[in-house]
Amino acid sequence: MGKYLTLCLFSFLIFSHSLSALETKDNKPHQGNRKHQIGVRLGGWINGGESPPALLLDTFNNPLMKTSIKDASFYFEGYYAYNLLPYTFMEFSLGIVNRGSVTLYDNISTDIGNLLIYPILLQIKLYPLLSYDAKLQPFIGFGGGLYYGRRNIQFTNNSYSYYNLNEDSKTDFNYTLSGGADWHLNNSIALDMQLKYMPIRFSNALVNVNDFKAVSVTVGIKYLYATKK
Repeated sequence: MGKYLTLCLFSFLIFSHSLSALETKDNKPHQGNRKHQIGVRLGGWINGGESPPALLLDTFNNPLMKTSIKDASFYFEGYYAYNLLPYTFMEFSLGIVNRGSVTLYDNISTDIGNLLIYPILLQIKLYPLLSYDAKLQPFIGFGGGLYYGRRNIQFTNNSYSYYNLNEDSKTDFNYTLSGGADWHLNNSIALDMQLKYMPIRFSNALVNVNDFKAVSVTVGIKYLYATKK
């Protein structure tokens, strides 16, 4: 999966270079080169890992767990990118995805909640064509961080669950790869289109699953600003 994504990003970079060259008027540095970025991304979360069982039964065919987990879900991400060097940014991002509902049964008690994933990532982003004064600016990114998975409880008839004692959570430190492009509307506002690969794998199972790797496909908007000197 990672090799396939890298090939796609490389192909996209070549394609974007051709488009940017057509728009280039001169060779002066682009306005976005000396500015920091803050913005949000919205889009889809595409599951590439395992799927929890829809229904889990005990040896007497009594239900233990029932799930409604989607392979495609809505994904939200907020981020801040600091301009470290020419054409180089350090981006911190926090995302959230609700994969679907999870219901646990234990004798006479029932816990109803959701399966949530929170990617907390730090990346280096490279804009190789910022020396060209073009509206379309492709980028590639690499880095890593913490992936936090949580099965929360929203409704329950169990007093332990009421105080969040029966909730479950797992963490994984892993890498990430991304690529995409900015489309500059003006010197302060740009659209953001991005593909991000996240190889999430928890050492202990969460909702009977360890492998949560995924690809996010997002579109967002960002504000560009320069710090005063």
